[in-house]
This record gives sequence, C-alpha cells and structure tokens, in this order.
Amino acid sequence: MLDTVAGTLTLGGPERAVLAAPIDAAVAAGWEPAVLAAHLTADPTTDKIKQPGGWLMYRLTGTRKTGVPALPEGPTVCPCTACRRHVRQVEAAIRQQTAELDRARQRHAEQTDDPGRARYETITEALGAALHGRIVAAEFETLRTGRFGANLAGSLAQSPKRIRAVVGGVYGRYGHDIAAIRTYAESLPPAGQPVPAVAASA
Repeated sequence: MLDTVAGTLTLGGPERAVLAAPIDAAVAAGWEPAVLAAHLTADPTTDKIKQPGGWLMYRLTGTRKTGVPALPEGPTVCPCTACRRHVRQVEAAIRQQTAELDRARQRHAEQTDDPGRARYETITEALGAALHGRIVAAEFETLRTGRFGANLAGSLAQSPKRIRAVVGGVYGRYGHDIAAIRTYAESLPPAGQPVPAVAASA
C-alpha cells in the first residue's frame, strides 16, 4: 500500500517504517489497502506538502494534543472524494448483483411453474443463437407468405412470447429431439436471407 502512496508522495525508508504500524492498524480495523491509499492521497494539496510522512501520520492517527484520530472508521462515513467514489462503486455493484439474483429467481420460478418453458430454453441454448435465429426467420417468413399471411399481420410481431410459441411448435414437430431440430435448422439459410420453399415447409 505504501508503494501506491509513494506514487503521489515521496516517502523515505524511515518514514515508511514509522507509518507501517498505523497503516497495519487501519487495515486490521477494516480499511481495504487500495481504498486506504486512495483516501490518504485524495487531498488536492498533496503536491504542496513538505513533510509527507508527518502529514500521513496525522491523517492516520490524529494529533497527540487532541488524541482524536483523524482517520474515519471507514469509507462509508468519510466525505473525501476517493471514499465517496468507492462507496458509489460498491453500491452500484450491490445493485447489479441484486438485480442478477432477482432475474435468476424469476427464471427459476418461471421454469418451475412451466416445465415446457424450461425444455424450450434448454433446446434453444443447445442450438445457439445463430441456429435459433434461422428457425425464427424461416417460420415467420412462412407465416408472412402463407395463404393467410395477410390476415395474420397483427400476429407476426416477433415478441419474445410470440417467438416462443412459433419456435416451440417447431420443437414439438420434431419431438423435441435436439439432433433432429439442429439438422433442420442447419438446412435453413442464415437469418435475413430468402427461405427456400422446401426448407420452409419441412
């Protein structure tokens, strides 16, 4: 940690030796070394400090006269820029992790409530996005150009629910056999290319 601090403040060997104990105490109290280093060098006037060792000692231990430690209990109660930035990053990471857990719980609940959905997602994952996309493109193109395509305009929007219904029908048509479905998908052109009539009606 002192190497990080030394990148901003010039510290000699004796100063490092004196600072080691209060730094160890701060880390033992819960400060992460990288966060502590950022806190200690966050003052914008560090380039004007003539005695960096003494200044850091004050920030770590306070003064003998007052006996009041200058180092806060942790970054969450420190108003310096470095600590506020660290707290924001931690809070953002927690929010992201919470959102991911919520999504995972939601997926698990949906799969538990709907075994068919779990089977659909298993097959889709096994096929991969490219082959799944070929099936989606082929099936919707068949619907669009079919006999009743003009009457189905409102049903051709490729919403996730509609895609699952249409592609799920293909999976069922092949008995949910992943190998058979893969063979069919590989016979289709990449999404965005014209769908041959034979392949579309397979």
